[in-house]
Amino acid sequence: MCSWTFFVNAKLGASLVAVSATKQISDKYGDESINAKDSDDCELKGSRDNLLGNADFELPIGGPDNWFATKCTATPYTKDVVSGNFSLRISDMTLSYGSVRYSTLNLLQPGKRYFLSGWVKVLNSEADVTTMNLVHLYRLDKGVDGKVSQLRTLDTVVYEVGTDGWVKLSAEFEKEDFSDPVFANVIYIVPYQTTPYPEYLIDDFSLVEMVDDPAWKTKAIDRNNAERKTNVTIRLNVSKNQKDYYSRMRLTLQQKAGYFGIGTKVDSFLLNTHDNYRKTVEDNFEWVTLGTDLSWKRTEYSQFELTWEDSDAGMKLLQKMNKKVRGGSIHEGAYSLQPDFVKTMVVEDDIYRSSMKRIDDLVGRYRYQFGGPENESSAMQIFHRWNLFVITGHKALRRLVNRMKTQGVPISGIGAEANFGENFPAPHLINHRFTQLSELGLPIWLTGFSCSHADPAVRAAFFEDLIDIALSHPSVEGIMLNEFWDGHQETGNTSLFDGSDHLPNDAGLALQRRSSDLSNWVRAEEISVVPSEKRNMDPQILYPGQYTLIVEYFKDSTWKRLRSYDNLNVRKDKENQDGTMIINAYF
Repeated sequence: MCSWTFFVNAKLGASLVAVSATKQISDKYGDESINAKDSDDCELKGSRDNLLGNADFELPIGGPDNWFATKCTATPYTKDVVSGNFSLRISDMTLSYGSVRYSTLNLLQPGKRYFLSGWVKVLNSEADVTTMNLVHLYRLDKGVDGKVSQLRTLDTVVYEVGTDGWVKLSAEFEKEDFSDPVFANVIYIVPYQTTPYPEYLIDDFSLVEMVDDPAWKTKAIDRNNAERKTNVTIRLNVSKNQKDYYSRMRLTLQQKAGYFGIGTKVDSFLLNTHDNYRKTVEDNFEWVTLGTDLSWKRTEYSQFELTWEDSDAGMKLLQKMNKKVRGGSIHEGAYSLQPDFVKTMVVEDDIYRSSMKRIDDLVGRYRYQFGGPENESSAMQIFHRWNLFVITGHKALRRLVNRMKTQGVPISGIGAEANFGENFPAPHLINHRFTQLSELGLPIWLTGFSCSHADPAVRAAFFEDLIDIALSHPSVEGIMLNEFWDGHQETGNTSLFDGSDHLPNDAGLALQRRSSDLSNWVRAEEISVVPSEKRNMDPQILYPGQYTLIVEYFKDSTWKRLRSYDNLNVRKDKENQDGTMIINAYF
């Protein structure tokens, strides 16, 4: 058995799909219901006015613009609060939906996005674990068909009674527009538990509108400058007998590798047979993944019969092209993506052993081909197809990762899979999601990126915005495209290059333009200085990466190399308050 490094992947922009046949893997390492006890304050630009009255329960409930009790007793509570003098105690529930509610019927507008949060604490329960839920409920009038409830569970937390204290529930949501009249619209926290029902406290609710931030790009640049770049001072230490060199030296700092990349999924067959396809990959992408060529179905169609021809051919050519290779499709949780022999298994241990063997087979074969500049380990992506833009997907991912980490699973990063249709999310919302994921303290890659729109200029604008917001976020290390050529697309209107000649459309030109920007912006051009009579050179502001420092001196009317320092790693130093990194050169 080889050792593995897990790279957990979650979906950013498509619909929620359940993990099915190999859910046992998740069960053994942890599941989405584990309470990570994470806070989720809304950092987004928006109306900071709380739309809820008496949100801190400092006043009695009841009356207009206030909370009301349904199938329960609600009393002020002073012994335990989040803030202020009072929380609200919920007791004597007579039905499972008993709760204190707030009517949002006239507060919310269809199509607008809101951020809701509130705190809960279970006082007593006969169950050791109680599931608490943040709920948004619509009541529709269907006329002769009667009245119908549309319930949306916005957030869920598994509360460990006697262990957990106050826990925050929070979620983003969009007000839905129904064809039928809405006669009731309420929010509340409620336990999902059979009798006897628990007693619990609630406190400090907030409901704010989330609006687009027109200044997001300026903020992104400022954040990029403050959080990603670092000052590098080159210090010369020259011995006395070499002082005559000191005023005639030149320093050149060249970046050899960066820590932000743009890549794409490729097809092995096309790489080996289509010259223009191969040239497009070679000229435009630093990183690649073989994608479906590595999939379980492709490499083990029948149990124990392994087929590596396609993936071997692709891997060999990518190494020849000097591309950095990411692992992809190493294990899939989706039932439809698994081999038929796995689908017929009914015994949990059989599924588990087959899954572990699959991972061993693939990672053992290619572990030294996967990875970044250091090539220290493979990057294994486990796909849990959660939608990170709605409901509780991103929290489910965070809880899973936290559980896996506590059980010793070596997770090295998070992949945020992003397949967008025509309704692209605002860039600052994407950054907000990256901020939430960064709480796990792991690097983030935007994986499987595609945006579908009939107009390539619209795709180009969104792609450039995405690069800006990704670069501005220190936790994001790169973007991997799901597809780039119109001759090989999973979905329509996503290409960057079109036709047999692979001519760039507007989106492709945007890629080439930003790649050029990156070579100057992230991977700085050669920096040369002629030192004056001082020990420290003027600081250079650099982006993270691997650099080579070349020291030259001027003699016989030309510059001659005196010494070079290779593999200097420049990273943002979180512990160094002035952000300065010192490179010492001794002569």
